Amino acid sequence: MQGMVQNGEEWMKPLWEYREMLLDYRDREDKRNSRRRNSQLGLGAFNIDVRKELLEKLFIIENSEDFIQREVELISNEEVEIIQKYWNIDGDIENSALLLAIEYGRDIKIVQSNEIRNILSTIKMSDYSRELFNRIYEVEKSRKNSSNRIGILSEIEERVDNYFKGQFIES
Repeated sequence: MQGMVQNGEEWMKPLWEYREMLLDYRDREDKRNSRRRNSQLGLGAFNIDVRKELLEKLFIIENSEDFIQREVELISNEEVEIIQKYWNIDGDIENSALLLAIEYGRDIKIVQSNEIRNILSTIKMSDYSRELFNRIYEVEKSRKNSSNRIGILSEIEERVDNYFKGQFIES
């Protein structure tokens, strides 16, 4: 890709920069969850905010003039729907991937739903903090295995305390 940019294919430069950003983020603890999907400690998946950032950056590149002229689709609607399914599993209750796709002009329907999202849709936004709920829900999802539930209440209490102190440090 770098060779293409050096050989005059300037329209590829945003993709090369995206690749470099991925390489930079890959080993950064501040961009990754502290647990792997199998619940072991270690660099896990990118945290949800980083995933949103990466997906949005991809849509921005795709919607740039050079890519529109070349009719380049970097990610399909079906892939966005699959991403959303994984994000749901990881605690994203807001359909963030689908909403980003819509924001960047995709004709995609939001049909993803789950029990928690259905319950939350009946609550007035002023009655709860979605950010706080996401923090607590993230703890619950990371500790879903019964063997890994020791200390869950302490971790939830810590996240609630940090939320009200205006801090958030992932443990």
